[in-house]
Amino acid sequence: MRPPPPDPCPLPSPHFSPPLTPISASPSKAILLDATRQLQARWTETRATWRDHKAADFENQYLAGLSTDVHNALRVIDELDKLLQQIHADCE
Repeated sequence: MRPPPPDPCPLPSPHFSPPLTPISASPSKAILLDATRQLQARWTETRATWRDHKAADFENQYLAGLSTDVHNALRVIDELDKLLQQIHADCE
């Protein structure tokens, strides 16, 4: 005989203080956007003085696909945020 599945929303222990606001992935999104903007700005400054083939190699290897990767990460963060909101609603 199988044991019953665990309660998806168990009552917290007396030592646990639940957060006052729901958990959100939005701060991570803001941090990622800000870091990406800062990196792009610094790269633009650097590229103004670093003009050899090594600079182009670096840009192609590390930065060329960055906007696509960041866009994909932001989409996943949005999906996680929706999931977290659903979990919070289910546990209320």
